[in-house]
Amino acid sequence: MRPTTTVQRQRDAEAFLKLLCYHGIADTYLALSAFYAQPVSDRQNYKRLNKFWPADDADTPSTAARWAIHTCDRLRIDLYARCSVLNNTPKRGRGKKGDTAGSSVLWIDLDVPPAIDDQDVLEQLATFQPKPSWVHHSGSGFHALWALEKFQSDIAQLEAANRWLVEQFGDFGADHCYDATRILRIPGTSNWKSTEDST
Repeated sequence: MRPTTTVQRQRDAEAFLKLLCYHGIADTYLALSAFYAQPVSDRQNYKRLNKFWPADDADTPSTAARWAIHTCDRLRIDLYARCSVLNNTPKRGRGKKGDTAGSSVLWIDLDVPPAIDDQDVLEQLATFQPKPSWVHHSGSGFHALWALEKFQSDIAQLEAANRWLVEQFGDFGADHCYDATRILRIPGTSNWKSTEDST
């Protein structure tokens, strides 16, 4: 069920972003991206807005969460976070693979097939080893994150580990989203591209 208050939504967003900044590596940056799903001021659809926060600042998760919820509601746009952190703040875009410093998490994006019940997916995640650190309903499925004991700066190993997770959950609609540049919708924000809200 979608959180009903702004405070609850901000808490969900903050908990999610805190995982992405878990190791607080100096000189790395959390990246958030906003997508306008409708034309804005007669400009092209899907105009993008990218914001960056220092991943080693303890206030970043709460500050970024407040910005995300406020921006989503005020401008009716879709908000995403990059799963890996950056080694710089790009002048354009949300950063290419070469801008990736590494990640504090592994992740999967499950677009659950209609024939599979959500409860079966949750049970599979609950019994999977290692157990995910975070699971939330994405609207059409689930996102799951695994907090890493050590910050992973080897991008090839990071993507290989994500690819392994995709293979484990292939029967549950795991997308091929193992790449280091992947973004996921921020919990507590709305999916303005469809009629169904995220949670």
